[in-house]
Order: sequence, then structure tokens, then C-alpha cells
Amino acid sequence: MNSAGIRTTQKSLCCDTIDSSFEELELLRADVSPLNVRTRKGIVVPFGAEVRTVSSHLVKCVFEVGSNMSLIMENSSSIVARGVDVVWSIIRHDGNYTCNAKDSQGHVSASKTFYVRVVDKYICGNDLCECDGGQNGSFIRNLVKCHRKTNITTQLLENIPTTTTDLFLNNNSIEEIGAGTFRDLENLQYIVLSDNPIRTLGDQAFSIHREKLRIFLMRTKLEEFKLTSFQNGLDLLPVLGVQTDENKTDESEFIDITNFENTKLGEKLHTEFLHAGFADLRLGKYKPLPCPAGTHVGPGTKYKCTKCPAGGYYSDTVAHVNDSCTRCPNRTYVDVKYSPGTNRIACVACPQGTAEQDTLSSKFRACSCLEDFYRRDMFDSCFACPRDIYGIVCENDIYQPRVGHWWKFLNDTNRQLYKSFTDNLISDGSVVKGDVTHYFGPFPRQNQCFSTKSCKAGPMSVCREGHEGPLCDVCKSGYYKQLKLCYKCPSKELMIGELSLIAAVIILLTMVVVWRKKKQNMKKQHRSLLDRILSRMKIIVGFYQVTFGVVDAFSYIEWPDALAEFGVYFDLLQLHIFQIAPLNCVFPKLEVNAFKRLYALLIVNGGVVVLAFLVYGLWRVFLTCASQEKKAKKISQAKQTVYTAVFVVFYITYLSTCSNTANINPLACYKVCYDKNETVCNRFLKGDFSVDCEREEFRKYHFVGYLTVIYIAFLPTAALFILWRQRQAQMLPVGQSPGTFISRKKKSSSSDVANGLRFLHENYRGEFWYWEFVETARKVALTSGIILVGKKSRAYIGVVCGFSGLYGMYVAHAVPLVDYSEYTLMVVNLAVTFFNLGIGTSSKIPAEEARNLKESFMDHMVFQTNTVKTIGSISSSGEKPRNNGHFHVYWRCSCL
Repeated sequence: MNSAGIRTTQKSLCCDTIDSSFEELELLRADVSPLNVRTRKGIVVPFGAEVRTVSSHLVKCVFEVGSNMSLIMENSSSIVARGVDVVWSIIRHDGNYTCNAKDSQGHVSASKTFYVRVVDKYICGNDLCECDGGQNGSFIRNLVKCHRKTNITTQLLENIPTTTTDLFLNNNSIEEIGAGTFRDLENLQYIVLSDNPIRTLGDQAFSIHREKLRIFLMRTKLEEFKLTSFQNGLDLLPVLGVQTDENKTDESEFIDITNFENTKLGEKLHTEFLHAGFADLRLGKYKPLPCPAGTHVGPGTKYKCTKCPAGGYYSDTVAHVNDSCTRCPNRTYVDVKYSPGTNRIACVACPQGTAEQDTLSSKFRACSCLEDFYRRDMFDSCFACPRDIYGIVCENDIYQPRVGHWWKFLNDTNRQLYKSFTDNLISDGSVVKGDVTHYFGPFPRQNQCFSTKSCKAGPMSVCREGHEGPLCDVCKSGYYKQLKLCYKCPSKELMIGELSLIAAVIILLTMVVVWRKKKQNMKKQHRSLLDRILSRMKIIVGFYQVTFGVVDAFSYIEWPDALAEFGVYFDLLQLHIFQIAPLNCVFPKLEVNAFKRLYALLIVNGGVVVLAFLVYGLWRVFLTCASQEKKAKKISQAKQTVYTAVFVVFYITYLSTCSNTANINPLACYKVCYDKNETVCNRFLKGDFSVDCEREEFRKYHFVGYLTVIYIAFLPTAALFILWRQRQAQMLPVGQSPGTFISRKKKSSSSDVANGLRFLHENYRGEFWYWEFVETARKVALTSGIILVGKKSRAYIGVVCGFSGLYGMYVAHAVPLVDYSEYTLMVVNLAVTFFNLGIGTSSKIPAEEARNLKESFMDHMVFQTNTVKTIGSISSSGEKPRNNGHFHVYWRCSCL
């Protein structure tokens, strides 16, 4: 070690103890001066008067005077080994052994007899310790290593072989080194006793007559030691060494294994010293140095000297064997500027805004932040989470958007810096040179996602599986959108099955309609059963269309899961072919957006028209041979059937066409900003965030939406006009029941069209023949109209709910339907729609601060109760319905 940290005891020392003034005795090296050791001549056995050995150690004899002397080791006249100037052998049996030195004439010039005791059963034959030995030239090393956590008994210590040169007793449970424990181990070069709870050293425990004996006593519980533990009279001069603050060990303190390079024993010695903390290999593999203070070594570091990480760790000892460094006291840490910490003084108080509990430690940062606090620097103060910004949450020391919110950094540099910074915080791992430990750039502006489930919390705005793009509102390849959420594309077999089912239903209905037209007696005064079934289906389909449209348009509301899951079945009732078989699922390489979906829908509508008139043309060809009277009748029936089929398809797909048209309208563009000052923004279609409203593609094709508006306006207007003309051309005989029409004898082609539209008015009373168009306008307003509303507010759904309630009141009062059961069904549908909207008014809107659940529930109940009372008051004060049960039906439905 460096001289600045060395203290030496002199011979004239008056005291018999030395106080360990430093916290731990790190390294103790005893140099032995052979003052009272007689210089030996002749044959020497360097293992003491009695040789203790094990069956894996080498025992040697050395002839110290002269050269080229032949040495023979014998046992009971049996030659054990031969050599020149030195002889060695493994001895496995107790007994007397003799080494004879013979000159070139064969005369015995010197002889040495010694007793050998083999102690395998006490130490290396009981799985407590392992022993090994080897030689390289004239050099011999014998190793004894006791396994970790071994219970080292006095008997074991007393039977350590005197042939041992390297003794490893580190990391065990030794509490005391008794008097004279190692005094006869004259061959020892290294004793490693680190990481033992040693409290006392007995007298002359290390009284060994050997030069350069090195004893390592790091991380013990020694508070003081006696000089007599190392003395043999006044011959022993112990030298105590500690490391200085240079964060490196003196290169002169290396362990010398150079004489056993590239040998099996050399590898084993290297491994054992490595496991004892000597992993500084800057001088080479066979000259290991102890890892310096501020580092640690262990299995977790692959036995490499690893610096203590910044944060709550330091190491004030050399050769610190552990998978981690020593923990700083609670509420303290080591700043990254001053790491690695080499003593406890390096641990300073945690900064402002960090947790104050005594049970918390800093780990790999400057202590954890308080709850609802975040940090910009891993080793600096924490800041309170802003309370005036909804959509931000501060968790695990990180400032990030909460669940249901999304943000995007202005540039990739800031994004990557913040990602690296938060990754280090999340991983809770050590920081190495080059790691990002702070972020001082601007935070992006958080944006609320249209579906809370699509946006996960996280500093990088992680989207739910299958989602990507702005607000996580774009579906990845292999996914399709359903009520603002992306689902995996169904298998082609399933899509074919669903489309086949729809086709079968359409064909069946067409056949039934044709059959009805053929068999129905036009003079019959009452509607057929099929007409009634179709009327009820029309009401049910309309209800589901409205429900689907409302849930989809108000997707920013957290609807109950049970209601949202119905959207999967709505598509079947609305004939949403491109939702049942999404184009991007059928054609994975096709890039589908809002424009292409509208084009596809218009093509389908046009295809239906073409197919219908193709069937009509074929039917006319088929009737070529019929009589003129029969031909005219059949053609008229065919026209009515074709018109009915076409308008039924148009009726069912009308709301989808309206919503798809609204989705590409410039008013449906939604503004997304990336900075808090809203200086960097983009506008996207609410129905398809893959379309940027500011790009040329949108400006080039959005005129298609205006053309589609003409179709949307023309279709109901033309149908209304045709029915109005038909009604003007009709007369209502006295005594005829309301809701039925008697055609004049002359029929024009317009009457065929009017009969084809008969399904629109036949279930309404005469004065309400136009009511289906009012109902359609209501559905368009509740679905497509909401799409054009930009803001996410509870007020909008409140207005829609109020409008729905007023409409329901009027229907309950006016009774526009002829059939009581159909009237009941319509009132039930209106009541359920109103109730669903009421749920929406009291459901959580992530853009608003979540209120107490009890308060929200009470608001909903008060709102519903007052609305029901209002409906009851208006309905009962008006004209009495033709059926006394009508009012009570609506009352019961409103209370659902």
C-alpha cells in the first residue's frame, strides 16, 4: 500500500496493544526478519519437525549446500522419489521417512529423517475443505481452501497441513483465532481470513518464522489486536497498511503466482485469489492485485473489479467480495460526480422533495421522490407534480401522461434523451459512464385519447396492442377498428361465414318479399304478417344504429363495458360489410383510410342498383312471351320488388353513408398539439387519424364528401317527394281505416316507385305518413351530426340527451304508429336510448376531473327522475292517446 497510509511498530514499543483507529482493518502484512533463525546446512525439510500433510500435497527435501547432489527419499528402505538437489513426492501413509544425499561416488554425505502424519480425515477428506498441490521446476505450492460458511472448528485448525503454502479461510464463521493456531505453519506464504466475524486473536497466533508472510484480515469485527499475536520475542515487525484515496492499490502489493503460469495449480490459485477479491489484473493474470476501495467483486460482476454505483452505495475496503457495495445510511446517497464512494463520508443527505421515511434507501439515485413528485436529475431534487395540468401523473419519479392520454416529443433527440433517462429510472439499475442521468428539455403537451383503453401510461406513450399513430387511434397492419379500439383481424373463414350468413338472409328476405307480392291480395284491407315483421325489424335496426352511432361518436366517454361490447353485434344488423370483412384484413397490403372506406360503400350502393336493374332486365326478357296484360302486371310487380330491395338496402346503409361522409368533412378535423404553447400542431380526421387534414391528399380528395352530401340530401328528399305526390294522387274513402291507401285505377311508373317505398310509411297513421323521414333525421343528428362537434364536453351529450327526451315525449303524445305493439316497441327503444344517453351524462369523462362516484350516481338519478316527471306531466296534459295504455307504456320504459 502507499506509504501515506502505513504505520509501523518499533521494537521499543511500550504498549502491548494497537487500537484499530480505522473502521476496519483492511490489510495486514507481516514481514519476518530471521534474526534468531539458524542458517541450515545440508538436507532441509521445510515443513517443521513433524510433517503434517494430505494426500494431494507435495513433501520435499532440499540440499542447501553444494550442487548436483543426488537426493533419495525413502520409507523403510523403499525408494519413494529421486532428485537432484531437491526431491519431492506425495505421501499417503504415516511413518518415518528419510532423505539421503549421495555424492557422485554414491557415498551418503548427509541424511535427514522426519515423521509424516497424513491428516486427510481431519481436513480434506470430509468435504469441508479441498486441497491441492503442484510443482514447477524447483517451486512447490500447496493449497488448502475451506468452503464458504464452513464451521471452522479448533480441531480443523490444529490439523492444517504444515505443507500448506496458500491457506484460504475467507468468508466463513470464524470468531476467534486461538493462541498459537498457525505458529508451526512455517511454509505459509498467504493466509486469507477476510469476511469472518473474527473478534480476538490469541497470543502468538501468527508466530511464524518466515519472511514476507502476508495475512489478509479485511472486513472482520476486530477492534484491536495484540502485538503478541504476531511476536516471537522481538523478532517480528508487523506492518499495517491501509489504502489511500487514490482509488487504486499499490502495484507492489500483487500476489505472485508467476512461477505457476499456465499450470493447473496456477489456474486454481488464480481462481481462489479472484474469489477472495484479488481481481485487479492490470499487471497480468498471475499478478493479481486486490480490488481498490470504491469497488466490489463477486459472482454478479463475473469476478471483475466493479465500481460502486452512484446512489446509495460505497466501499471503504479493498478486495470487497460481494455482489453489491456497502449501503449508505438511510436518507443519504453518493452523488454521481463523486462516485465511486470510497468511505461513508461520501454519503451525503438526500435532496429536497425526496422521501423522508427512515426505512427508505437511495439505491441508484438520490433517494426516491415523494408521492406525486418527479425528478429531472437522478441525483438532484424532486419537484411537485403540477396540479393544474390534467392528464399528467408523476409515478416512480417520472413525469408522464396518465392512462388514456398521449404525447409526442418535438424531436427525436429529446425523445431519445428522455427515454434513456426514464429507462434508467425504471430499471433501477446502476449508472455507468455515458448513461443519461438527467433531462432538462421541454415536456410535450398531453392529449386525451378518444378511447382510454387505447393509450397506456408511460413516458413514451405506449399504445395498446394493435394501436399506433397520433392518440394511438390508428390500427396496425393485421388489425381493424371497432368502436375506437383495434382488434385482430378475424380469420378469412370467419369473414366468409358471416358474409355468407348475411347473403343467405338477404336472399331469403328477397324471396319472401317476391312471394308476398305475388300472393298478396292488393284489395285486402289489413297488412300482412310479413309487413308487420318488417316494420318491427325496421324499428329494431334503427335503434341499434342510433345506439352504435352514439357510443362511437361519444367514444371519449367511458361507457360501461356491457354497452360497448354490443358494438360487435351492431355491424350485422346494419349490414356493415366492411366492418364484418374489413378491407385491410381482406387485402393486408391495401392501405385503407376514411376516403377509401367511403368509396367502397358508395361502390356497394351502386353495385346494388346495378344488380337490381340487371335482375329487372332479365325478368323482362323472361316475360317476353307472356300476354300483354299479364306482362304489364308482372313488370309492375317486378318494378315494385326491385325498388323495394334497392331502397331497403339504401335505408339500412344510409346512416353508415352519412357517418362516413361526416368523417371526411373538414369540420371533423381534430387538432393535436405537441407543445404546451400550442405552437406546433397537426389536424387529423377524427374518424381516421392516419389522414392529416393539412396534407395535399386531404385537400385533393375531400371534395368527394361534398358530392356525397348531394346524394345524402337527394335520397330522402326524392323519396319524400314521391310519397307526397302519391298521397296527393290518392283519395281516402269514407270509413277506411287510417294508414291504408287505395290506388287509382291508372298507375304510372311513379306509383310503382311509391309502392316500392311503401315500407317507409305503411306502419304510420295517415297524418304521420312522413314520420319515417323525421325518424331518419333524428338518427342522422344523433350519429353523424355529433361527429362534426369538435370539443369533448359533457354539455354536448347533455344536449343530445335532452333532445332525445323531448322527442320521446312528443312520440308518446302524438302516437304516430297504427299498430299498438309497434308503438310500444318504438317507445321502448326511445326510452332505452334516452336511458343510455343518461348513463353517458353521468359517466366519467377523462378530460374532466373524476368526481366522487356517489355524487355522479346521484346526479344521474336526479336527472332521470326530473326528466321522467316532465315527460309524464306533458303527456298527461295533452290530447288523450287513442289507446289509453300508450302513456303508461312510455312511463314504464322511462323508469327502466
